[in-house]
Amino acid sequence: MSKINFKYERVLVYYFLLTLFLGKPFVKITFIPNSNFYFITIFIIFIITKYSFELVISYKKNKKLLLSEYLYFLPLFYLLIKFLMLENYSFTNLKKFMILFAIALIIFVHNNRNSLLQNLDSVISIFRSKGHLFALLLLIQTALSKSGTYGLIFWSNDFISQNIYDFKAQRIFLAVIFTFLFFESNFKAIFNFFQIFNISLLITYSRIVFVMFVISIVLYVLIYKNYRQIIIVTFLVLFIVFSGLVDFFGSYLNQSLVDNGGKEFVSLVCAQVLDDNVEINRDDLKNIYKERKVDFGEYLTLPRYFTASNLSETFGLKNKVPLYNNGKKNICKNYSYFLTLDNEFIETCNFNNSGQCKVPNDNPLLFNSSAQSVQLIGNVNFRINLWQKTIFAVSESITTILFGVDKDKSLPKAVDPDTDYGELWHGHGSIISILGFFGLLGLIIYLYTIFFILFNKNDFNYGILIIFFNLIILSVTDAVIETPDLSLLFAFTTGLLKK
Repeated sequence: MSKINFKYERVLVYYFLLTLFLGKPFVKITFIPNSNFYFITIFIIFIITKYSFELVISYKKNKKLLLSEYLYFLPLFYLLIKFLMLENYSFTNLKKFMILFAIALIIFVHNNRNSLLQNLDSVISIFRSKGHLFALLLLIQTALSKSGTYGLIFWSNDFISQNIYDFKAQRIFLAVIFTFLFFESNFKAIFNFFQIFNISLLITYSRIVFVMFVISIVLYVLIYKNYRQIIIVTFLVLFIVFSGLVDFFGSYLNQSLVDNGGKEFVSLVCAQVLDDNVEINRDDLKNIYKERKVDFGEYLTLPRYFTASNLSETFGLKNKVPLYNNGKKNICKNYSYFLTLDNEFIETCNFNNSGQCKVPNDNPLLFNSSAQSVQLIGNVNFRINLWQKTIFAVSESITTILFGVDKDKSLPKAVDPDTDYGELWHGHGSIISILGFFGLLGLIIYLYTIFFILFNKNDFNYGILIIFFNLIILSVTDAVIETPDLSLLFAFTTGLLKK
C-alpha cells in the first residue's frame, strides 16, 4: 500500500473536516476573482496527479500494482476517452469531469486509509472535548441557512462565489450526525441540547433529512445497541418538534433575518401562489430569483422555515394546536404588505388604499397545507420529469447508452431544452447524473468502485458507515458526487469505510 507524506495527509483530513462543517461556501473559495475555478478543484487535481505519478514510479520499480491501484486508473482512463470525444470545451465539462476525479479519489483514500484514519483520529482528538462548540456552530448555520430563509439573505465576495449563508439542511445534518458520533463535550448537557435542537429544526422542513434521521437511528441501534440513549434523543426531538417551539423559533428567524427586499420578494411568491387575483410575470420573477442568486426551478417555491406545522398538517392536525403558526400562513401574512406600485413586474393586483398589493388574510389557502402540498408535489414531479427525459435521451443510440449525452450543456438543457431549469446543471440524483453524463460505462465504473470497497474483507468503520449510508440516501434525490463539497465528503467516507 502506497504511502504519502504525513503532513500532506494531515492537510487532507483538515480539509475534509472544514468542508464537513463549513459546507459549500468553504469549497467555493477561489484565488481567481469572480471565477468558478475553485481551490478544491486545484486541490483534488493535485492529489490525483501526485498519486498517479507515485503509482507509475512504483510500477516501473516493481513491475506490479495491487488490484485497487489498477482500479484507481479506471475512471481516469475513461475521463481521457471522454475528453477526446468532446466537440467543445467549457466549464460545464470541467464540472462533470470532477465526478470521475471523485471516483478516483475514493480509491486513493481507500488505498491510504490506514494513515488517513490515524490522522483523522489524531485531529479529532484535539477537538473532541469541544463538541458543544461545534453543535453551536451548526445551530447558527441552521438559523442562517438557505433552507431557513430560502436564500433571501445573501452575501459573497470576489473570492467566494457562493452565498455564505448557503447551508442546506442535508449538509448540516451530516455534520450533526458526525458530531454526535465522533465528538464529546465538557459541557455534556449543553452539547446534548444543541444536538437535539439541531435535529429537531432540520427534520421539520426537509423530507430527505427526516428519512436520513430514521435511517441513522436504525443503524445506530443495530451497531451500538444503545437503546436507552437513542430512545431519549428520539423522544426529545419529537417533543420539541410538536411543542410549537420550533414554529416560534423559525417564524422569528425568518422575520428577523430577511431584509425588506427579501420580504417584498417573499410576498410576490406568496401572492402568485396563494392569491388568484394577483398575476405576476413569471419571467420577471425568475430574474429576481437569479439576481438574488436564489435557486429557481420549474416550480415556484414558497420560503421554507422551521415549522412543525408542515408535519402536523400532513397528518390532518392543522389548527388543532394553538402554538403552531400554521406553516406558511404567518410568513405570507406578515410579508404581504411589501408589494408596491413600483414593481413593474406586477401585471394585475388588488391594491389597497395605500397603493400596496396584499394577499388577503382571509384567503382560505393561507390556513391549510395545500400550497405546501403543491410545492412538495412539484419538487417530486420535476425530478421524475428530469429523470425520465435523461433516460430517454441516453437510450437514443448505442453511443449515448455507452458514453452518455455528450453535449456542451448542462444535463437538464441537453435532455430537455424546452424547459427552463434555471442554473441547474446536474440530474438531481447521482445515479442519473452519472448515467446522463457518462452513460452505462461510467455508471458501471462508479458502481464497481462502491461494491469493491463494500465487499472488502476488512471490518467496517461503523461511525463512518452511518455517514456513508446518509450520503447514499441523499444521492438518490440530490446531487452528491456532482457537487464539490459533498463529492469530497463522499469520497472520504467511502474510502474509509473499511479498516
